[in-house]
Amino acid sequence: MQAEYSEFSSREGDCYVRETSLGALKEVDVVVFDCDGVLLDVRDSYSGAVAETASIILEALTGTRIEPSVFDDDVFFAFKKTGQFNGDWTVTYAYVLGALSTLTDGELSSLAASAGKVGEGSPSERLSELSRIRSPSGLHAKCLKTKLIELAESVGAGGVGGLEVLLIPRIGTEVRDLLRFRDGVGVSVISTLFEEVFGGAGLFEETFGFPAQFIEEKLGHIEKEKVVLNASIIPVLEEQLGGRRLGIASGSLRNSAWHALGGLVELFPRDAQVWHEDVDSAQAGKENLHKPNGYPLLRAAGFYSPYKRCVYVGDTMADLLTARSAGERDPKFCFVGVYATATQPMVTKEMFLSSGVDAVVPTVNHLPLVLDYARRRTRD
Repeated sequence: MQAEYSEFSSREGDCYVRETSLGALKEVDVVVFDCDGVLLDVRDSYSGAVAETASIILEALTGTRIEPSVFDDDVFFAFKKTGQFNGDWTVTYAYVLGALSTLTDGELSSLAASAGKVGEGSPSERLSELSRIRSPSGLHAKCLKTKLIELAESVGAGGVGGLEVLLIPRIGTEVRDLLRFRDGVGVSVISTLFEEVFGGAGLFEETFGFPAQFIEEKLGHIEKEKVVLNASIIPVLEEQLGGRRLGIASGSLRNSAWHALGGLVELFPRDAQVWHEDVDSAQAGKENLHKPNGYPLLRAAGFYSPYKRCVYVGDTMADLLTARSAGERDPKFCFVGVYATATQPMVTKEMFLSSGVDAVVPTVNHLPLVLDYARRRTRD
């Protein structure tokens, strides 16, 4: 560990509090949570939806079926731990581009030529047209996992932009333009198919206001999610914070998250909830304000301004970078990392400890223990 931590045990795992952070944690009077991996256990939903989406797209592009199991938790975590692939649309895009980059120059040239002939149309129409006119290409599942993990390590902090700089010159702008990654749901192949697979046809239409294009199944991967937050800790937090001073800063879509959270969403004032759509509306052509930019956290915490100190509770490197980004503009932020609901719990725990975060706990339900510990220790 790079920092000195006090350690205490719980039934779910060990808790760690950084000694030099005790004073700051004592002052916390606002808590903002990430949603996925913190309030919700999403280990059986998002990674599976990413893998299935990538598999469908790659089969349409190449004619080769790659089983979703190839894109396992090791591959998913390799991109997530960079801190720059917070959104699952970005991970899906990375899987697709990474897999295509293993094709030969001749195969890529043929694919680009076919993609260039595809006309305008809906995402499903464009992908279907390409699958009819392209020649088969030979993806090889055996080497794909290693290739993608190596790609995640080499791209590093470059994120999607770095990925495109590295791979699009070989793959071709025609494929990029067909997928239209940066466009919204209903235009982009990546985001439209992902949201259908993730939410199912029923929730997709409820969320976006138009029918699913690719799938017919009413239920999606989101139904596998489990609520982690125990409502019994809310009164304890209220006493510690001096009221219900809770918020959410998440990259998830609002309606999907509300669907999974159910009645628990009522614990958070609407103006202290910041979702993907809220950030999209705010940036309006400005810099990218999505995590790891600190904007979502600053906005959620700002509902309670003025405050002494805000703690952000997250489960990924992107969440930690978000807290640090917010801290560069307002030094009142702490970070508590949770690990038991992460894709790779022990690796995540060590990642947070080596990064010197303020505290590390198994789940969000252990946060009151950390705040109580800080208050007791600073009274001694």
